[in-house]
Amino acid sequence: MKTASQLFKVAKDLQATMVYQHMAKDYLTKAGYTSELAVQQKDIQRVKDMNTKSHGDEGKYFSLVNQMANSIKDAEKAYRRGVAILQYADLKSDAKKQQFASVFFEKAISLG
Repeated sequence: MKTASQLFKVAKDLQATMVYQHMAKDYLTKAGYTSELAVQQKDIQRVKDMNTKSHGDEGKYFSLVNQMANSIKDAEKAYRRGVAILQYADLKSDAKKQQFASVFFEKAISLG
């Protein structure tokens, strides 16, 4: 069972990630991206592939996230992958999901 301070930290981290996600979405919208920013099946599959390849090793997962983020050349795709991480990543900690999703949100902003 988590303590109140641990729950507060999780809530605070989640709020920061949500703010970052909204910032990325707003940035892309203002930059003229009009395509659908909702997660697509391919994004879900990529996250599931990372779940499988990492075998529960967060270090390996982070390496896979960085490799994928570095190869993405489309801001919308980077944004969708970040959202997919938040929804489908098989990680023990919400903080890790948020950390890994932020890699994609940063990429989306840099490409936008």
